[in-house]
Amino acid sequence: MRGHIRSYTLKNGAELWAAVVYAGKPFGRDGDLRDSYRWIRGFKTEKAAGIELRRILTSIDNETYVEPSKHNLAEYPERLAQCCEAQPRAEDVRTLQATRRRK
Repeated sequence: MRGHIRSYTLKNGAELWAAVVYAGKPFGRDGDLRDSYRWIRGFKTEKAAGIELRRILTSIDNETYVEPSKHNLAEYPERLAQCCEAQPRAEDVRTLQATRRRK
């Protein structure tokens, strides 16, 4: 099973729906493999949650799914330079300097 739909109840008594997608087996804090799930919450109907679940599973099958992140575009050049540890090109350096000036 790669995903399912589940209902949950808020503290105020409202019932909402969530699409739950199986994300694989990453290593846990203690070094053991753990099942990991990604919850997409806040759907008012079961049908809306099902539509979103099918959209995500289809994009995973087509290898076009991009995991959402909380990083903004201004942080991207710095993160890329740290990740790759490569010498940036002249155009990238100018872009990075312009981004830092705007902050």
